[in-house]
Amino acid sequence: MPACLSKSSSSSSSSSSAPSDSAPNIVADEAPDPTPATDRVDGHERSAATGDQRTVYLWTFSHTTIPGRPQPTGFSRLSFALAVISAYEQTGKVVLQWAVFMEVHPSSKSDREQRLHFHMIVETEHACRWVEMAKHLRNGHKIFASVATSSARKSYWAAFSYLFVPSAKKPKADLDADYLLSPGHEDPPQQLANRRAGMRRITPLEIYTAIVEHGLNSLVKLYAHAARQHHSGDSCWLHHCMKQPEKKLKEEISKALAMAGAVARLATDKQNHIETLRAALTAPCTCDGHAIPGWEHILAINGFNVAHYRLSILELFKAGGGKCLNHMYIGEPSSGKTGLTRPLIALFGAYAFLKPQVGTSFALQGLIGSKAVIWNDFRWPHQPLAWADLLNMLDNEPFNVGVPKNDGQTDFRWNVDGQDGVIAILTANVNVVYVTDHAVNTMETKAWDERFAKMLHFKVPLVNPDKRYKKWFRCVHCYALWILEFDTPQPGDLCHPCSPLPAHDPKKSRTGPGPQSPDDARTVAASCGSSSSTLPVVPPLPSGPSACGFDDVDDWTFGEDGQTQPDRQDLPESPLQAVLPIKTPVMEEEQPLRKLNLVCARAGDNPPVFAEIEVPCTGWRCHITAMGFTAAGEGSSKKAAKRNAASALLSILP
Repeated sequence: MPACLSKSSSSSSSSSSAPSDSAPNIVADEAPDPTPATDRVDGHERSAATGDQRTVYLWTFSHTTIPGRPQPTGFSRLSFALAVISAYEQTGKVVLQWAVFMEVHPSSKSDREQRLHFHMIVETEHACRWVEMAKHLRNGHKIFASVATSSARKSYWAAFSYLFVPSAKKPKADLDADYLLSPGHEDPPQQLANRRAGMRRITPLEIYTAIVEHGLNSLVKLYAHAARQHHSGDSCWLHHCMKQPEKKLKEEISKALAMAGAVARLATDKQNHIETLRAALTAPCTCDGHAIPGWEHILAINGFNVAHYRLSILELFKAGGGKCLNHMYIGEPSSGKTGLTRPLIALFGAYAFLKPQVGTSFALQGLIGSKAVIWNDFRWPHQPLAWADLLNMLDNEPFNVGVPKNDGQTDFRWNVDGQDGVIAILTANVNVVYVTDHAVNTMETKAWDERFAKMLHFKVPLVNPDKRYKKWFRCVHCYALWILEFDTPQPGDLCHPCSPLPAHDPKKSRTGPGPQSPDDARTVAASCGSSSSTLPVVPPLPSGPSACGFDDVDDWTFGEDGQTQPDRQDLPESPLQAVLPIKTPVMEEEQPLRKLNLVCARAGDNPPVFAEIEVPCTGWRCHITAMGFTAAGEGSSKKAAKRNAASALLSILP
């Protein structure tokens, strides 16, 4: 219970002492408390400036280390109050009311606050300067006290509540239960009494501050904070959590965290895709160097050109997505497809649109504000998503995105200004074929295929994969280093369905490896790790280290189609360049394609070691013969097959 005493002045109300960022000003030569303000309980008051004129000041008498000065332990609440009131009266000030609190904060990291100290709020009839009273305290009573105030507080009771009401840093157990009030002092308002009893209503500012400062980013953490506050004597958080539904509590957490990160998000919003990738170079490595070998292993065992893959990803980031640039990974589960998408999810974070919702009318609402679409386990149809909207999204073409309608709100017009484009990487077990009225719609299927620069078919499952790679593959530093810093092929070396056919230079020989004879007709096809779901345009064979993992293309020898080779076995981790010789030219121009057997071997091995793979296809094959050479091209349509066959032929003609 508070104590009262007679005084020579009357009482009423009016203001100050809000927590701020700077420590209280120590009068005379007392050194400031070296403990950071965030580690102190009373370290947030605004220091009173020399020229301040206020009606309300908060005086603090703390432990001092200067020899010869009196300590707070030598005073009582009453003796300290009489000394301060004497200083006011000696300087001609009329005091209306005051209150003294004696505190000890054992949870503080400040030595001064762990020791006994006094706080006193004094209100005067008229605004005055505090320096005169401070000099009288120092000269007349040898008391060196600090003084604080704040323009944010407009009433005496606001300053009073700072010492009267429990808070996150000052639990009820640390409050002064026997505080001293001036004679005739009004009873604290009922609102403050309720808050002291733990029955106050938490303000939005308190909710925001607690969530951000204490990292309350989940309901469990919020409930734990409420329980801790309740055990320390402040039950307001417990009441708040019990009264509010979980949905509203989640909204409070989400909104507070969004506001706290708004400045950083605004800066990130201005970055384009390639800038985001470059910024990841400064991020710490979280994989201990395991991620890059892991990604390259996945690509290599499935027969994909690692350098071409990296260059294709780089072009995707530079262009910001769109037609002929996105990626789709197709294959059975546990073949490493998701391992290539994990770094992108980690890289874009909240800017990654993972998968459209189901069971809602707003399937693409999450696309708004996103920079990447990472859709693992793609399946079609995906109700209620429309096919046309899906194609527009993959092409970065503007379209209306459905959003909840409030107060006359209309659908969001996505990418109208060309600033909302996304890069897209999808994974699926099978390729997509669009069917209309129980028949394949070749036009829509072609439109789908043209959205991608790479349709990689993963055929080799990972045996007993190391589960640690799930974490290692989220290393954005190594991913950025892999794409940006490593040596990559020149842009002209990369071919995809939208690339123009290379011009034929009759002076430049582009013959395949092995015996070169007009009678030895050859068929050239692309590797299964090329730029579409079938076997597309063949890039020229490299003259340096080959994509096949061998030192030079001259190390290759070839067996005849259908020939039985002794001791044939798989070649582990060797991407197979599909260069397949045949004995007799194939004369048919077009035929439906079901599968393709590729046979290759490395020269110099005795006995020779061969590898054979079977590539299932859903398209057309076209053969073109010229100068005794026959080239095969694959495509989803007859036209595409002819174009790819022509390109393949140009690459081998002398």
